[in-house]
Amino acid sequence: MSVTETFAYLDRLSGEQQLPFLRAALAEPHAELQLAAYERLVDPAGRNRPDLVVDGFADLLPATRVQLARRATDFVQLAHSKLYSNNESSRHSSYQLLAELAGEDVVERLAPGLVDASQRVRAVVLQALILHLRAFSERCRRTPGASADAALRQSPGWLALEDVLRRFCAHRQTAFVEILVDLGSVAMPLVIDVALGGRDPHLQQALPAALIAASGPGAAEITLRLALSPNAEQRALGLRVLRKRSGPEFGLAFAAALAGLCPERAADLAKMATDVPWHELVLPVIARITPDIAVCVLERCAAAARNAAVRIAVLEAFLAHPDATACSVALRHLGSTSGTDSLGTVIRALSDPSPQMQLAAALAVVELNPANKAALLTPLLGAASAEVRQVAMREVSKVSFARYLERFDQLDAPKQQAAARTLAKVDPLLLERLADEIASLDACRRLKAIRIIEFLGAARDLREPLLEVLHDPDPRVRATAIRIVEYSGSLEGMRILIDALCDPDRRVRANAIEALEQLGNQEFVPLLTPFLEDPDNRVRANAAKALLNLGAQAPHPFVDDARRVLCAMLHHDEEAMRMSAAWALGCVELAGADELIEARMAIEGSRRVLGRLRRALGTAATTQCRAV
Repeated sequence: MSVTETFAYLDRLSGEQQLPFLRAALAEPHAELQLAAYERLVDPAGRNRPDLVVDGFADLLPATRVQLARRATDFVQLAHSKLYSNNESSRHSSYQLLAELAGEDVVERLAPGLVDASQRVRAVVLQALILHLRAFSERCRRTPGASADAALRQSPGWLALEDVLRRFCAHRQTAFVEILVDLGSVAMPLVIDVALGGRDPHLQQALPAALIAASGPGAAEITLRLALSPNAEQRALGLRVLRKRSGPEFGLAFAAALAGLCPERAADLAKMATDVPWHELVLPVIARITPDIAVCVLERCAAAARNAAVRIAVLEAFLAHPDATACSVALRHLGSTSGTDSLGTVIRALSDPSPQMQLAAALAVVELNPANKAALLTPLLGAASAEVRQVAMREVSKVSFARYLERFDQLDAPKQQAAARTLAKVDPLLLERLADEIASLDACRRLKAIRIIEFLGAARDLREPLLEVLHDPDPRVRATAIRIVEYSGSLEGMRILIDALCDPDRRVRANAIEALEQLGNQEFVPLLTPFLEDPDNRVRANAAKALLNLGAQAPHPFVDDARRVLCAMLHHDEEAMRMSAAWALGCVELAGADELIEARMAIEGSRRVLGRLRRALGTAATTQCRAV
């Protein structure tokens, strides 16, 4: 009798009579029989017993499972309902069905099967969970930024891993601890709260064993995080694991973990430098570290060296890296090392054929500042690299300039001028040096620089730096700077300031307006009035303040214009405009200013602007107010 004839005969039987035959057919290793039985059991108009298909899932052939997979959602739900059945075979088939058909969204439902009474069920669940969770770990490692994704810790894979770790005492499957370690730093909450924070001694022993045995980057990340933990027990565990680790693969992974530390953790590394044996792991693999990681590790290791000798040894070891950028970073850090213990290494690098290395070595010499700095750098005046030559020239000539500044006050005016002109002939960077001195924090040095500019007649060449000091906080510097403008000829001096009013840099325009205001001449009003419409908030506010202060002695139409501008700025949509208006109102004597400020305070929504308004409220006018 054919399969068709057999099932035609079965179709004439009652439903209850058919079921034993259908179940038997479903268990037969014959595809045509299974498919015929399957179709009748899942047919809503027929027997409608898909639960029997779930119970017999373990015996289904591939062809039947393909058909079943098309209705996976229905069968997964049905299998869920059978997980707590009293029938071992039913539970076994249900877990097997879930393991095969369910995606990651159902993996957390498998974990309870690890403590099932049946060894067969536990074996199926164990195999499925290891498979699913390893795939979950791989996805996490491949996904950039997974460690920062808060949703990850609510994912089914994460919840399943947490569940199986909490049940570790029952199954003791170290594969799950290995998966935890493979996840790396993203898994730190599970490491801290479950693996170490729980009461399972077996899990607490399995974690360090897995960290010591693992070869992937996850072990390096977790071990480093533990070693940097503020918790004494966790830190001791991390350090214990690190001291047992060796080999190039872990060294490379550890270097990458060091480079991946966030700034806060990097600061912890520097604090705990006496404990973390980072250099013992990293130094043997320096030549194999990628350039970007090498540079980052260099920065971290230089900050975390236990003492100067170790720091120098580490930095000198990095000079063996094949990448010139990494080597130059090592030289830069050697230059910043206190003392001159590293000077010999730096001096040897000065003769390196690489322009990048020569430059880094020259800058390191500059940083170390040995007594013979000029002599060391003089040979580089003929270097092939223009940048190297520039550094050498700057530093060699800086020595002469420094000596001149030291003796400046001991010379009378004619000798000061003669020395300045002589130095200008031999030092092509003198103007740059004077510009640097103008920006010095020391008012005496700024004053000397301005007087040397006066001797050289170089006010035009240093226009922008001089405009910056026209509002210098030191009155001697301001007075000398103004005198230089006048010394160059009143017309030329005013031309400098007028040119500055048209400068594309908003700060230069604003400073020029203040300089004209300080001269106190109402003839400048036509020059300043157009700047009431300047698009920059600081320039507009400076212009309004200058006009109000210039017109303080007698009423003028431009005073009303300036007042209207400040009122408009005070209610401007841009916060910067309101900030500048509040500052300007605090620097002028203006009738009704307090009322304007109080009215704006009543509706102001910005805390920064409110703070500025409060400071401006009732402030006496002064020409010494600084710009916003």
